[in-house]
Amino acid sequence: MTSRIVSLFSTLRTHKKKTIFFSSCLALLVDYGLKQKRDSDILEVYCKEAQKIGRQTISADSKPRRVTVLLNGFAKDGKARKLFENNALPLLNLAGLEVNVLKVESADKLETVAGALDKQEADALYVVGGDGTLSRVLTGVFNNRTTPALPIGVFPGGWNNESLLKLAPSVFGLSNRANVRWFCESAMALINDTHKPVHVFKVDSQTEEGNVKTVYALSNTHGGWFRNIEEKKYKNWYWFRLKRRFTYFWETLKASPKPIVANIQYESFCPGCNKCRSAAPAKAVVAAPQWRWWHVITGTPRYASPEQQRPRRDYSTIVNDNCGAVQEVIVSTTDLLVENVQEEDCSRLRISAGGEGLGRLGVIGEGWSRCGNDATVRSHTENFYSFDADASKVNIEFSQLPEKCEVFSVSGDRIDVSKGPVGVETVSQPIELYLPEIFSFGANVNAS
Repeated sequence: MTSRIVSLFSTLRTHKKKTIFFSSCLALLVDYGLKQKRDSDILEVYCKEAQKIGRQTISADSKPRRVTVLLNGFAKDGKARKLFENNALPLLNLAGLEVNVLKVESADKLETVAGALDKQEADALYVVGGDGTLSRVLTGVFNNRTTPALPIGVFPGGWNNESLLKLAPSVFGLSNRANVRWFCESAMALINDTHKPVHVFKVDSQTEEGNVKTVYALSNTHGGWFRNIEEKKYKNWYWFRLKRRFTYFWETLKASPKPIVANIQYESFCPGCNKCRSAAPAKAVVAAPQWRWWHVITGTPRYASPEQQRPRRDYSTIVNDNCGAVQEVIVSTTDLLVENVQEEDCSRLRISAGGEGLGRLGVIGEGWSRCGNDATVRSHTENFYSFDADASKVNIEFSQLPEKCEVFSVSGDRIDVSKGPVGVETVSQPIELYLPEIFSFGANVNAS
């Protein structure tokens, strides 16, 4: 036995390359094992909490909440399904929810199913996928209904999950990549019925046939050289942590950035005044409880729809002379961004254009700066954007559009902006979204 140990150390000393290789493999294996153990321990804590909720007694007239899960089978190259089944689905089952999983294999089916679901089939909708999946679901909902029928939960099963990062930064913004705590917290928000109203925006673009394509989304509309490069980073996966930096270098080396020239007409944002919101504030509506004979034994029934009791703000005394004012500007840019920013009871569009005059080195430098700041959409560089304005409605016409910039991103979805003007507008009707406010067990629990 001693001779074998001596022989092993002798081999490692004389074959340094093999030693380095096998040592690296062993280190990766140990790190993977520790990560799996840590994730398992975290999931166990959440499972115990969900189990406590599932064991709570309910009244005789109550039924388990029905949750329909829309699972995008292609999200994250098919990995989202396994992540959901291993992390969120056990929590939903342990909490006593009635779960119906629908695996959808196409974007058109996502829109169709999301638009058809109502309170007869489910009490809540849970979307498994990324920003593109969520955008398709919202498009299906708003294209078929004036008022969303079901509150929506989102499992972070995409590559970027920008919508969740913006809407719940205290949870999803503390890490630059999805982890087991993200998955569990999204499920616990649904289990605990933690939701709030959020406002979407819509984008109208022209198709090749001359029709109007309408897309609803939550986070942003982004186009230009930086969006084009960010989209191609996944092809360079073999560069691992350096794939973004390499992609900026390689794509800029192949093509020199040419500016986008666009005419932007926008309606100035108004947070609310007696002109745009002339209706009197609605009184709190409380649905009367429906009595049944067994309530003599079980007690008074609960009031339905507590969200209906939210009072509306009175705008009748607020005056804004700039409400509805239309502005126009011509921009030359390499980066064009329209963000949907949530306000108290509405949302606004933040239009940003910048990076004009950047050559190859300028784009590489700015791109590497975004890599260092974990920024995929908005630049952190001071004075990068030469134009920045708030609006409620935007119309963009392109007079110069490089071929590589003809496709814009709408919250992960793709639209072709080369066929005609693009309109972006906020939507007044909110949708209830299940969102965690803080970590259930404190932010100091180790994440993956």
